[in-house]
Amino acid sequence: MCIASCHATSARRTLPFHHAEVNTMNGIIYLVGLVVVILAILSFLGLR
Repeated sequence: MCIASCHATSARRTLPFHHAEVNTMNGIIYLVGLVVVILAILSFLGLR
């Protein structure tokens, strides 16, 4: 009986860390995409 309840508690404990990891990855992808778009606009305008 403890196996199921202990597993559920440990899964609940690791869930916020997983969400923090996903949010960090999304932030990195967003920043890289933003830099690529800015560099594309600058090179299109001939400013790079």
